Amino acid sequence: MNINGKEYKYHHSATHRGYHSVKGSTFEKYEGRFGKGYIEHSNDPRSTNYHTVTYWIEREVNTK
Repeated sequence: MNINGKEYKYHHSATHRGYHSVKGSTFEKYEGRFGKGYIEHSNDPRSTNYHTVTYWIEREVNTK
């Protein structure tokens, strides 16, 4: 995935408590245990009490 000219790779997804609208995803900056990147919050059609959280982590660039 490409955001603001930087390449991000999928790390993992999880469920998170709280409803999220079906109309689209929201993103927030993330810096933590898995690295730097973004968290994508999206609707989980199987539940009204939980939504899906996807971690997009910045790709490491090897400069040798």
